[in-house]
Amino acid sequence: MGIGYQRVDRKAYDYDLWFPDGQSTLALRGPRTRLEAEGKMTFIGAAQTFGRFVETPFAAQVGSFFESPTLNLGFSGAGPEFYLKNDFLMNILQTSETVVVQSMSARSVTAGIFEAQKNNGVLKFLSGPREGETMLALEAYRILRKEYGEDKLLEQITAVQQQWIKLHRQLAKQVKGRKIFLWLSETKPGENIQLDNSPLGIFPHFVNEEMVSAVQNMGFEIVECILKSMPPQILVNDKTGIVEPVFDKEKFPNRPEKLRAMNSYYATPELHDLAAKKLIEHILILEETERRRWKSRLKRFLANMKGA
Repeated sequence: MGIGYQRVDRKAYDYDLWFPDGQSTLALRGPRTRLEAEGKMTFIGAAQTFGRFVETPFAAQVGSFFESPTLNLGFSGAGPEFYLKNDFLMNILQTSETVVVQSMSARSVTAGIFEAQKNNGVLKFLSGPREGETMLALEAYRILRKEYGEDKLLEQITAVQQQWIKLHRQLAKQVKGRKIFLWLSETKPGENIQLDNSPLGIFPHFVNEEMVSAVQNMGFEIVECILKSMPPQILVNDKTGIVEPVFDKEKFPNRPEKLRAMNSYYATPELHDLAAKKLIEHILILEETERRRWKSRLKRFLANMKGA
């Protein structure tokens, strides 16, 4: 997952990947942190948490501000069941002082006609004319709409929405520390469900207001981070500073030429900076004494962000 990003993106970004002891296939986004560290903050989510095309993801920014040991457990395409099925990762969550859960897509769960694969962004048809076929979620939902019909699409959306809530309830029960749910999107909850141009809508796919309210009732604190009309990001070589066509013709033959050196999908550095600010402000809203103690540090942090 992270290894795939590293292979494709290396000329523009080095994600400082590392492997926990005994986990030869589980590459985590750096910097490396002791898993047994007390008071650690752990961040889970999909590529937006991992921080593709971002030098300093919001997880690292928040951890740096609070001077806390921080683990970025973001993985490509991850949904809640990716973590629930991994005992190693769940042990980390259970021993974390604070767990920040990014709003993960509801299309990345097993329900209805689809079974989520190891990379939750890949789905397998469980019935119908495409039974047994496996493909990326966007293509799977396009085929579902075209070949199975609009009613089946809407039925499937309802199924994954219900399962998404159940999976977050399981997460909530197993996470003993402070739980924060980070809504990270270009729109408010509910406004992302726009199916006219895409069967998935806007990320986080299919997650609506009722689902966020359900999560809040499970003990998650809600932090909304919205950056409307997120501008595309030009990708440059991290050594030469020259525009870098990360998505080359050989590996991505169908990608439009104008998008070969452009990030037009993943959370940009601007959105990560905003997410870090929102999370820091939220975490600081504790006792009045705590707010006073951290006020000057927050000002310095924001000043450094502007000057960077």
